[in-house]
Amino acid sequence: NFKINKFSMHTNWKTPERTDRKLGLIISPQNSTDIQSFYRAFNLARDNGVQMTHHYVLWGENDEAINDLFLGTMRNKGLKVSVVFSVIHTSVIGKLPDDFVFRGWDDAELISRFSDFAISYIERYRDVIEYVEIGNEVDIYLNDHKDELGSYKTFYKKVYDNIKKAHPDV
Repeated sequence: NFKINKFSMHTNWKTPERTDRKLGLIISPQNSTDIQSFYRAFNLARDNGVQMTHHYVLWGENDEAINDLFLGTMRNKGLKVSVVFSVIHTSVIGKLPDDFVFRGWDDAELISRFSDFAISYIERYRDVIEYVEIGNEVDIYLNDHKDELGSYKTFYKKVYDNIKKAHPDV
């Protein structure tokens, strides 16, 4: 016996009123990667009250032209961004630059170069970036690599401090 309730697809939803508290959504078109599908997805999200979205950035696969296109679109749609620097992405270390050799999280070169990258990225898109995340679901990776927890904590704290020094309002 199936009952239609208040969560039914037949319910007419009201677009949320804009407030200083933002409604966020990871905006992604269904089953498509062409730019027109992304534009439609951004329009649909914006028309339905979404004010903020996530944007994932891989340090080793940073393409400024693509970033300019996506963050420019977010800017044009009036969206704010929570940027996720995927230095860890769930269960794996994120893509690193080809010329970089990973020696551990507390490696001074890693901390310096990653900090410089993150700060530069934030500066380029500062008008749309409101939040920064260092890693994605890092708990999953660190649960499987408990011996790296201390060095990751060092990495995180130093990168955080460097970003805050350059951009205290992020």
